[in-house]
Amino acid sequence: MIDRRNFLKSGAVCSGAVAVTAGAKLEGATSNPSEVGGYDYRLPEIAHGSRLLFQGDSITDMKWGRNQKDRNHYLGHSYVYLIASRLGVDMAEAGLEFFNRGMSGHTVGNLKARWQKDAIDMEPDLLSILIGVNDVGRSGKKGVDLKQWEDDYRFILDASRKANPKLRLVLLDPFVLRSGRRKNADAW
Repeated sequence: MIDRRNFLKSGAVCSGAVAVTAGAKLEGATSNPSEVGGYDYRLPEIAHGSRLLFQGDSITDMKWGRNQKDRNHYLGHSYVYLIASRLGVDMAEAGLEFFNRGMSGHTVGNLKARWQKDAIDMEPDLLSILIGVNDVGRSGKKGVDLKQWEDDYRFILDASRKANPKLRLVLLDPFVLRSGRRKNADAW
């Protein structure tokens, strides 16, 4: 069984896996260049100066102390920060830009409503999306309108591809961890 605390502790390993899903190696890069013991990974193939945008809900946001004006904290303390830190060390010469536009409590509908400003206008080269757990958490007795959820998610993906046909996407599944705060978490 995994709870929130263990999930966050293992986030560094997961962030390496997410970074690897972005592709193979940057030209001339080696695997595990910082020689961190215990694991090996391939560096993602990301063009010099690429803009990486992370979108989603609180799992992406993790804004404890996140401040858009303070470059030391604007990425939050989630997997976004871990990926940016790892790639910032191992691919410093790539000049990558990292942006976190996760918003705690947001649903797919909220994401759609802010998509132009917080995604399309950012002109990302790589877009990571982790959204959906709040849609499930707010379903109540009525349940989630799956048709609307799918339409909103497809709008997000279609608009992104239309704005940049070469956009690389990393889509992450929403999940619920046992935390003792929700009843019937096993039913999800």
